Amino acid sequence: MITAAWRCSAMVESHLRRIDGANPYLNAVAVPIAESAREIARKVDNAATGGP
Repeated sequence: MITAAWRCSAMVESHLRRIDGANPYLNAVAVPIAESAREIARKVDNAATGGP
C-alpha cells in the first residue's frame, strides 16, 4: 500500500521545491521539466494504486 508520504508525486514536489530554493544560491541554468516530471509521477502513482 502506498501512503501519502511515499507517493511519487509528493517526492517530485519535494525535490522541485528544493531545486527552486537552492537555485538562487547556485545560479544554475535550470531546464523547465517540472510539468513533465509531475505528469510522470501522477501516472506512476495511479498505476501503483490501480487508478486510471
